[in-house]
Amino acid sequence: MTDRASGRSDELDKLRIMLFPNLAPEEGWRRIDSAFDAAADRCRLERIETLANAGRLDEELRRTLRRFDGNGR
Repeated sequence: MTDRASGRSDELDKLRIMLFPNLAPEEGWRRIDSAFDAAADRCRLERIETLANAGRLDEELRRTLRRFDGNGR
């Protein structure tokens, strides 16, 4: 299922909550969007989206995504 207003799937929203449970939704989305923007490798970005939609992100990937602070670091 997809949130029609944002175009984001329910699975991606669950990822946002899992990665940033203490942030306002807008800030969590900002960080996720920044991480996707910083991903220079299109194949890598597509793989992350596939894993997020399948609900199969492993802990190492979650830790890596959490490190993004919106500045590409």
